[in-house]
Amino acid sequence: MGGKLTLLADFWSDYARIGRCAIDTDHSRHFIGGDTRWAVSGDIRSCLWCEGHTQTLRRWTETVERERWEPTTASSVGTSACASEPNPTPTGSKP
Repeated sequence: MGGKLTLLADFWSDYARIGRCAIDTDHSRHFIGGDTRWAVSGDIRSCLWCEGHTQTLRRWTETVERERWEPTTASSVGTSACASEPNPTPTGSKP
């Protein structure tokens, strides 16, 4: 969990000026009370905490191909694949 700490120059003056945005300069983290962070207008939102950051909403569609094995009932195939195989000879017995 821990790690090497790095001293950030002017952190406290930035924090006093822009608040929690000094901790999250990329504006990508969630904070308690974060529902009051943004003013949204269409596809643009502006940070109300620091008043110096805006983001644009980008939309895209992704196509996902999936596959999986599903059981097949004997009635839908005609016969069960297992029924056509010979019964194995038990170990230690003679055919």
